Amino acid sequence: MMARHNSHLIRQIGQTTTAINTTSIMNRFLNLITNRFTRTPVIVIMTTAVIALTLCGIPTLSQAADLDAVLQQLDHPAYVIRQDATHTLLADQTIKIEQFIALYTKAKTPEQRHRLTAIMKHHLIRQIRLEQFPQEGPGSIGIRQKGLPAEETWPQKNTGPVILVEGTYPGFPAYTYLLPGDLIIAVNDQRIAEPGTNEPQIAQSFGQLIKSHATGEQLSLTLIRNDQTLTVTFALANLDALNQMYTLDRAALRAPFSQLWLALENHMREITPPTAPLPIDAESFDDE
Repeated sequence: MMARHNSHLIRQIGQTTTAINTTSIMNRFLNLITNRFTRTPVIVIMTTAVIALTLCGIPTLSQAADLDAVLQQLDHPAYVIRQDATHTLLADQTIKIEQFIALYTKAKTPEQRHRLTAIMKHHLIRQIRLEQFPQEGPGSIGIRQKGLPAEETWPQKNTGPVILVEGTYPGFPAYTYLLPGDLIIAVNDQRIAEPGTNEPQIAQSFGQLIKSHATGEQLSLTLIRNDQTLTVTFALANLDALNQMYTLDRAALRAPFSQLWLALENHMREITPPTAPLPIDAESFDDE
């Protein structure tokens, strides 16, 4: 019964987001919430409200112009410029989902849309996380990790054991500030572990360091990226949110969060024309 209600709710979400008038969008979502309050799980009701709220707020002309400029950089020939533009959109927590949808409709290339899709997924999950989970309790950054002894990484830098970032999770701070391949060498200037610590203990020590800080607390990570040492600082997310929003092996987003994202992703594809096909050099293929 719950699954049937959820799938019907998702369909209505997709239908609702086709409207451009934000007042109409809010009214329809409020009616949807009111009509289903007694039958729909609270978590689905709350996430529906989050989508309604993020759809409100028309950008000013200056904001729209700024966003258009960043859009053009998402497929710039220089990789560093594409990455900087992506980080700009990931880090800006004032941009509304509606603005991202508008950008998506303007995107002309597959790379622009690919990057915008990932950015929009991050912000939708982040907003749901903030709405659903309290800003208290142990913190998290949202990474897949592996502990490495110093002698296997950067012995010349005398870093001690490090954490290899294997992946990050949309909706959590690491997705904005860290990249796969980063090597975390310190948390708030404190080493991850003592030299000689084995891999499982390195990862455990790092996890304890993160959990010892509360949700919402500012945390600084010192890391090595492309042979350069840098520091990133951000507010921690809720650890319970990470455990409940993603599967235990962190391989996938759980329902109903995954359903809500899928509804929005499908909606974007329905309202936008296909991008120009990628150029293919026929001579680059073998005849065999």
